[in-house]
Amino acid sequence: MNLQNQPFDNRAALRYINMGKDISVYQLQGDGKIDLNNKDKLSYRMNFDYYQDQRTFNLYDTYLDYDTEKWGVKLGNIYENLDQFINGRGVKGTYKFDKRRSLSLYAIQNNYMLFTEMDNPIPGGEIVGVKYAIQTEKIRKTASLTYIAIMIIVVCAAVCSVVKVLLIWDIIIVFSWKEGQVSNRLKAEIIG
Repeated sequence: MNLQNQPFDNRAALRYINMGKDISVYQLQGDGKIDLNNKDKLSYRMNFDYYQDQRTFNLYDTYLDYDTEKWGVKLGNIYENLDQFINGRGVKGTYKFDKRRSLSLYAIQNNYMLFTEMDNPIPGGEIVGVKYAIQTEKIRKTASLTYIAIMIIVVCAAVCSVVKVLLIWDIIIVFSWKEGQVSNRLKAEIIG
């Protein structure tokens, strides 16, 4: 790995923001890509906020993405459109059978914050998904078959500190054939 010949794809910023007498924030942001060799790449992003007066911090929109010729893994915040938008913190693993076919597995908790010390009383839903994608070589169309299971947990507190938990399962199977901006989709939903 020769770091001297890397392109200028790596950035960092340090900011101080004062929003009045009660909110002073130090922000550290960074993102970039490092080519480890001809076929392996490491991409990263970090957003870290430290609230001076509250003495707490947030870590959000942050990930490590390692990609090789045959497989890849992404840890941290994941935002993707699988004909059903998924976002949150978790892991994505991809295996590439060849240049045209791949299989991706997702395990995501629907929460914007990767880590926070501030109060976040409502937990996010949990998403487990599988995507099999095929790309045609001649006309550059991508067909994909996606299976997503979404478990949304809603917590309701009553007057006497009685807590009720409502579980909603939403299972979605999506087949899509995309051409440019046009997307035709067949979607079967089961909600119970």
